[in-house]
This record gives sequence, structure tokens and C-alpha cells, in this order.
Amino acid sequence: MRTVILLSGGIDSTVLLAKLLAEGDECLGISFDYGQAAANQERKAAYRIAEHYAITLLHTNISEAVYFADNALMEYADIPMPIGHAQAPDATNVPGRNLVFIALAAAYGMTVQAHQIAFGAIIGGRAGYADCRQGFIEAVDEALDHVSRDTIGLRLHAPFQEWTKADVISLGQQLNVPLHLTWTCYTGNSEPCGVCGACDQRQQGFDAA
Repeated sequence: MRTVILLSGGIDSTVLLAKLLAEGDECLGISFDYGQAAANQERKAAYRIAEHYAITLLHTNISEAVYFADNALMEYADIPMPIGHAQAPDATNVPGRNLVFIALAAAYGMTVQAHQIAFGAIIGGRAGYADCRQGFIEAVDEALDHVSRDTIGLRLHAPFQEWTKADVISLGQQLNVPLHLTWTCYTGNSEPCGVCGACDQRQQGFDAA
């Protein structure tokens, strides 16, 4: 099966890539610069992962084509970064981001005759991010089915939506995933900040795995 995977360079998408490859899928990665502060670190991590697994990665800069609402993740936003993982929508919420990513991945997927778009949403994202919730995933899966029926037929594959970060990390360890190559921090610093929501969830995941 040919799969286009949203590859951010983070833990969830990297472990999902390893899982799909272990299951025999042919994978193509796609990643995005949408103006986030961590764009450079995420891009470098995604390329490291793609090189490790010898897959093609399409990196696309959409920062001038799509304007997302002001939020703490954007490079030039004057909004304080919340401390800790979001338990409700906060300043790290980027409305519509995953919808845009999946739509662009789907257009690419139909071009390369892919069967599915792989999306590494986990259960920990549901509280703060509407576009990580089951209803969103089901609705987009149905939309992809409709839009691709005249071609190969494309679906949204999100196998981690009931998994915790610890579950994903445990699988990654079983599959010998190079988790040290991933980048999770919301900042664009040379080293992870250790206190943002992404860093907090990463550390909690490793502690519980």
C-alpha cells in the first residue's frame, strides 16, 4: 500500500512511519513550514527521519499562502507560550492547521496514486485541539473518500487516535525508532525549552513508557 504520511519530525509521526514501513507500506513523507517558530528545527528533524528510513520527503512552505490565526506557535507572534500540555484550547491552538495539512497531503497523494494519508494524532491532543478529535478524523476520512472516488480512492489513516504518548513511545522503542532524531519543542531554539506543552508531553510520555 502506498501511503503519504504527515511527517513533522516529532515522535508520533516518526513512530507511525516506522509502524507503516514494518507493515510493508511504501511511504512518502510531506512536511510543512506554516510560519511556526520551530519550522527550521522541525524541517531538519523530518529530513533526518526521512534519510534514516530512506523515504522521499516533500517539504512545502505554505507560510505566504495560508494565514493562520494569531497563536503562540507562530514565529513573529507576540503571544506568551503557555507552560505545560494543553488541557483545553489555549494559545498553542492553530485552528484549521491539520485540515489544511491533510488537504494538501491528499492532493499530493492523488498525484502519486497513494491509497491513504497517515496522520499521527494521539488521544492526548483531543482536549486542546479540535482537529485531533475522532469526529474530525471521521469527517475528513469521508471527505477524502468522496473527493478521490474517481481516482484510486484515498482514505485517512489515524491508528494512534486512542493511544497515549507513552503508548507511542513504547512502540517506538520496540521498533528501534531513532527517537533521538525527533524534535518536539514549540520553540525554534537550538535546544528544547523543556517547559512548553510539547516538551512537557514528551517528558511525561518517556516517564510513563
